[in-house]
Amino acid sequence: MECQFGLEFKEILDILISTMVTVNAPDNWAGRFWSRTFCDSNTKHCVTGDCGNKLQCNGAGGNPPATLVEITLKGDRGLDFYDISLVDGFNNMASGGQGDGGQYSCKRAGCGSPINSKCPYELRVNYNNQIVGCKSACFAFNTDQYCCRGSHNQPQTCRSSDWPHDYPAFFKRECPDAYSYAYDDHKSTFTCKASKYGTAVTSCYATERGGNPPATLVEITLKGAQGLDFYDISLVDGFNNLASGGQGDGGQYSCKRAACGSPINSKCPNELRVNHNNQVVGCRSACLAFNTDQYCCRGSHNQPHTCRSSDWLHNYPAFFKRECPDAYSYAYDDRRSTFTCRASKYLITFG
Repeated sequence: MECQFGLEFKEILDILISTMVTVNAPDNWAGRFWSRTFCDSNTKHCVTGDCGNKLQCNGAGGNPPATLVEITLKGDRGLDFYDISLVDGFNNMASGGQGDGGQYSCKRAGCGSPINSKCPYELRVNYNNQIVGCKSACFAFNTDQYCCRGSHNQPQTCRSSDWPHDYPAFFKRECPDAYSYAYDDHKSTFTCKASKYGTAVTSCYATERGGNPPATLVEITLKGAQGLDFYDISLVDGFNNLASGGQGDGGQYSCKRAACGSPINSKCPNELRVNHNNQVVGCRSACLAFNTDQYCCRGSHNQPHTCRSSDWLHNYPAFFKRECPDAYSYAYDDRRSTFTCRASKYLITFG
């Protein structure tokens, strides 16, 4: 899940956005998963994905825009069918379809692009000066052509390439795995046979207190040297999720976005992996995994010149640096991963 914090840092927030749950379903179940974002704990309503003033949707669909993970169990030939759909627009990154590691465990379907930040202006959903969703053309304009209805209710009469503006091409370019509109091609449907599947769910916090590693960190210091704000992405404590931070307010000093956008968990060396429910959910640092003075840059290795990762038995930071060049990969990584800025607010995104 993508968790966005539009923080002005006037106070430290301690926010739990979501957690991991297990859903047991009948063998022939069909349904969809989506995230609700920017929810009000009092009214139970959400800005995106809302299903009424209730915590549990109880079969009600999510109001668009909402990124959908759709699944049908025991369909044609006994196969399970699943897809990522942006037909109702986009509110969050999503993935699904990882099987249980067995013979029929199948391809992961994912939409990992931060579409909200790239969304065409006329499709944007704004909340608290942030872009929190990207509407479909149907939802935005409600015409028969964009909604593939009326005289446009057939594949041959509803080709997005014939539309006044081919909005599905934007969504398809950003997320090739996903359905971009009602009559998108069938290559976005995946099949599998597995006893369980996973969809991406993340717990996200903004806090002064430390989180137990592995954890991808977005670090920020306000009004540092020369009155500048300093920020960075750190993998010194390992990796658990994609992250970005540092976009300013669009003003004179709005600065470069720092990001770690690689799905490191899926590429993590075996000896660094954190597994849960047959999934890789984190990638530990060498220090956390082996706890040696050299890997932890302590003892006789507590100086930059005595703790060069190129001298280690295995240069694990090189892996993290290759995947996320913006990020700090270990304690004495070079300083080019620290960014500076002057802005009244910053956007931090996980997922």
